[in-house]
Amino acid sequence: MGPERSAELILEALILSAVLAAALLPIALSTASRSARISCVLAWLGASLLGATAATVYRNSMMEPPVRNRPLEVTRDDYTSSDACRSCHPSQYESWHRSWHRTMTQVVSPETVIGDFEAGPLRIGFQEYELGRKGDEFWVTHYDRDRLERVERRVLMSTGSHHMQFYWFNLDDSNRELGLFPFAYLKEDQKWVPRTAVFMGLETKEAVEEHGRWNRDCLFCHSTAPRPRMTPPRAKTEAVEFGIACEACHGPGGPHVETHAGDPLGRYMQHLDEGGDDSIVQPARLEKEAAVEVCGQCHGVTLLLESWAEHERASVHGFRFRPGERISDSGRVVLRGGEHASEPRIAEAIERYDFDLETTFWSDGMVRVPREHNGLLDSPCYQRGEMTCQSCHVMHKRADDPRGFDEWADDQLGVGMRGNGACTQCHGSFETAPEQHTHHAADSPGSSCQNCHMPYTTYALLKAIRQHEIDVPSVATELDTGRPNACNACHLDQSLAWTAGWMRDWYGQAVPELSPEQREVATGVSWILTGDAAQRGLGAWYAGWEPALRASGGDWMAPHLAQLLEDPYPAVRYIAWRSLRQMSGFDDLPFDYVGPAEERAEVKRAIWRRWDQRGQAPGEQSASLLLYPDGSLDQLALRDMLERRDDRRVIISE
Repeated sequence: MGPERSAELILEALILSAVLAAALLPIALSTASRSARISCVLAWLGASLLGATAATVYRNSMMEPPVRNRPLEVTRDDYTSSDACRSCHPSQYESWHRSWHRTMTQVVSPETVIGDFEAGPLRIGFQEYELGRKGDEFWVTHYDRDRLERVERRVLMSTGSHHMQFYWFNLDDSNRELGLFPFAYLKEDQKWVPRTAVFMGLETKEAVEEHGRWNRDCLFCHSTAPRPRMTPPRAKTEAVEFGIACEACHGPGGPHVETHAGDPLGRYMQHLDEGGDDSIVQPARLEKEAAVEVCGQCHGVTLLLESWAEHERASVHGFRFRPGERISDSGRVVLRGGEHASEPRIAEAIERYDFDLETTFWSDGMVRVPREHNGLLDSPCYQRGEMTCQSCHVMHKRADDPRGFDEWADDQLGVGMRGNGACTQCHGSFETAPEQHTHHAADSPGSSCQNCHMPYTTYALLKAIRQHEIDVPSVATELDTGRPNACNACHLDQSLAWTAGWMRDWYGQAVPELSPEQREVATGVSWILTGDAAQRGLGAWYAGWEPALRASGGDWMAPHLAQLLEDPYPAVRYIAWRSLRQMSGFDDLPFDYVGPAEERAEVKRAIWRRWDQRGQAPGEQSASLLLYPDGSLDQLALRDMLERRDDRRVIISE
C-alpha cells in the first residue's frame, strides 16, 4: 500500500469517528444531566470540527497527494485499480500478480530493485555515477551538466524485471518529471551496462539521461490508463496503476464493482451465464477485431492520425482508447508499413512525426520488432480465420495447468501451445504425420510448424523473437528484404542455393537468381560477416540456438563469432559472446562486451589461436565455411567478406 492510500485510510477513519460522535449526540442529550449535556454539546462541536477538518485535509490530499517528485497512481473515471478485483477474483489476481505485466513499472523499494546499488562507481566516458543506498532508499550521485555541480538524486521508479531493469530518478522535488538513469542492469549477467548497449544501436561515448521520457512515452505501455499531464513548468503525470493491471485489458472496473457490490449470488449467476457480464469488458467475448486490439494497444505500432491538436490532447490526458473499443475510433490506427504506409493519412502521420519505417519494419512491411499485433493482422489465419491473441496465449494461469508460475509467465502461452498444438488446433490434418508436409523427422525441429512459419526474425531484448506474421519460408523473400529465411536459421552451414534447391523440389518454388557467394558460401557465415547490424545480431543468435546446433554443428562457428566481438554495435557483441559461451573450449574466456576495445580484440585473437590449435577438419564443406581442409581459418576470404559488410547505420525501435 502506497503512502497516498495510507493517508486516505487515516483521514477516512477520522471522518468516520466524527460522524459516529455526531450520531450518538441525540441519545446522550436525552438521558444525561445538564452538565453532561453541556459536555456532549462541546464534544459534538469538537467532532464536527474534526470531521470538517478531516474532510478538508482529505480533499486537499486528493488534489495534491504527499508524494511530489514522481508520477502518482490515482483512481479516476470509473477506474478502481486491481485491489478492487482481488476479493472476488483471487485466482485471476494471483496469476496476474505473478506475471511480468505487473512489474512493467514499479515504485522502487528493496522488494522491487534487482540492480546492485552497492557496486562501485559506473562510468561512461568521463562521466561517473556513484550508487548508494540509505535504508530502503536508493540514490545516484553524479555531475549535472546543466547545474554545473554534483547532485544527489533519489531513484524512484523502475521499468522491467524479466530480463533487465531500468531506473528513473527525480529531477525536482516539486516536479513529477523523471530522469532516466543511463545504465541498465542485466538480470542474468548480474551486471550494469550503459543503457544504450542493450538496444540495437551504435555505441555512445556520453551518458544519455533523457529527462521526461517516461512521462511522455514509456507510460503508455508500461502503466494502466496513464495521463502524461505534461503542462509546463511542472509535469503532473499520473496513472491509475503502474504496470499492466486488470483494467488495462478489462477497462474501467467501477460499473462492475457497483453492479455486484453486496450481491455474491448474482455475481455467481453471472459467472455461469455464458453470455457474460456487460458491466465489464471480457476480451474473450469480444468480436475478434476488438479482441486483438486489447493487446494491440501496446503490442502494436500505432500513430495518432487526426491532427496535431489530438497529439497535444494526448500529451495531457492520454489516449482515448479503452478495451472493447476500436483503436481507429480513438484516433489511432495500426501502422503496418509496406503498401499500407502509402495510405494518405498514414503517410501524413509518418511525415508529421518523422517516423522511420526501417527501424520497425522489414522492407516488405513485416514488423521486425516485438509488435505482435501488426504481424497477426497481416496473417491469413486472422484475415481468413478466427485466430486471435488468445488462440495461443492465456492471461491467467488455469487451475488445471501443471506448469509452475515461472514457466507459465515466461510468455503466457496456454498448455500445449508451445509446440505444434498451437497450429493443429485448426490445421488438424498435419497432426498425425507432419513429416509428409515438412520432409523432416516428425520429432525434429524441422517439423515444428512455428520454426518454419513463425521463425525468429524479430529482434529485441538482446535476442531473437518469433515473428507473429505467419508466412512461408522463401529464399526470394530474403533476397528482396534481407530477412533471414527459416530454413537457414537452422541450416547455418548451407548456402542459399542449397535451400532454394530443396524448396523447389519439395514445394515447387522457383529458384531465384543467385550470386556466386549465395551459391557457394554458408548462409550463416554471410549473415555474420556481411549483413547489416540486425542481420549480424540474428545470425549470432542462431549460432547459439539449440535446433541450429543440432542441424549445423556448432564448432565451426567459433572463429566467425569471434569476429563479432569487435563489432561496432554492443548488442551484436553481446549476442555473439553468449553463443560462443555454449561452445566447448570457448566458454572460459572472460569478456566484457562494453569494455576497452583492445581487450575485446585480444579475446578475439585468443579464440582464433585456440581454434587453430584444435586442428579440427570440417570435412568437404570447408570452403563454404571459409576454412581450409585442415580446419584453419581462411583469413583472406574472411577479410574479403568483411570489406563488403553492410555498415549502414541501424537502429531497431524496440
